[in-house]
Amino acid sequence: MGISTGSISSGSITFIIRGNQLDFDDITKNLKVQPTDISNKGEILPGGTEILEDAWFYEVKMEKCEEPNNSFKRLLDVLTSSESFIRNLSKLNNLCIRCYIQTDFAQIYLDFSPEIIQRLANLDIRLEFSILSWGGVESD
Repeated sequence: MGISTGSISSGSITFIIRGNQLDFDDITKNLKVQPTDISNKGEILPGGTEILEDAWFYEVKMEKCEEPNNSFKRLLDVLTSSESFIRNLSKLNNLCIRCYIQTDFAQIYLDFSPEIIQRLANLDIRLEFSILSWGGVESD
């Protein structure tokens, strides 16, 4: 990814599994990582919104001054070790990887290395972006 590490205020790359009656223990066992969060269908969020599906989350935070490409690689290292499990899970559930970036600047760009693109394609997982920009301008 080609975004200046100095322009990122915060960020994360999160693997998300959504579905009905997810077996959280089985997912955790097969992926060999502890979830960073789980949500159960029917739970009520602050503000009164009801959760409509079970969800299992594994988040990799972008470290200060770390290239986002490296954060992606760390997550993909975990996921590719369980590629067949993920492919089977995706047949009945909604899987995605969400890239969240918060920046103080108005304009950023992303570019992915061929390795990241190939690894994402091999997993056959949908990719989402969530970018929060405060609209600032970099001064020379």
